[in-house]
Amino acid sequence: MVVSDCGGNRAPGLRNLPLHRAAQNQIWLEIVRIALARLALRSRLVTLRDYF
Repeated sequence: MVVSDCGGNRAPGLRNLPLHRAAQNQIWLEIVRIALARLALRSRLVTLRDYF
């Protein structure tokens, strides 16, 4: 079975952010950005640990 989109019938994009107000969504996006940056850093650290 192949899933065409990861959010059910919801299309991705700025109209489908989880909150209603722009300021709330801006905070939510910043939290997501920080989480992704932490994951990337962790991945780099694991890669470096395996390298040395």
